[in-house]
Amino acid sequence: MRRLLDLHKKDKRGISVIVGYALLIGMTIALSVLVFQWLRHYVADTGENELSCPEGVSVIISEAECAAGRLNITLKNKGRHNVDGFIVRVTNRIEATQGVEKLESFGEQIPVGETFTEDYDLSKVGLNEITLIEVQAAKIIDNKTLYCPFIDIVNIECTL
Repeated sequence: MRRLLDLHKKDKRGISVIVGYALLIGMTIALSVLVFQWLRHYVADTGENELSCPEGVSVIISEAECAAGRLNITLKNKGRHNVDGFIVRVTNRIEATQGVEKLESFGEQIPVGETFTEDYDLSKVGLNEITLIEVQAAKIIDNKTLYCPFIDIVNIECTL
């Protein structure tokens, strides 16, 4: 009889161990779901909803002249898409790799293969000389302005 009671106790211990493991696994899964939901808001969504500038958009500086405190720039759309605007930046640092001061925050639309010429008054920039000009194309997609990764840079010697 005693042996029968011992077997009965062992069976209960086995069940309580299984219940303990089941609870441990359940809590671990619940905790991992909570952590995932919390961290999901900190990671950027790189899905297809992300807007980006289309491939093949490029505007180049085909000509740049400086005279009497004015800068005359001719831009050409060498890409495969119309450009909705552009940014022109300049700098006076020698051996600079990017412009700092904006001449134009959002220029005119330039169709594919067309050129656009603009004349800028350099006295508004606040620089005594210009050593570099850069232009970056922009597209408007879903009422958002997207700046394209291609940037054309031209070194120039221009003093006011």
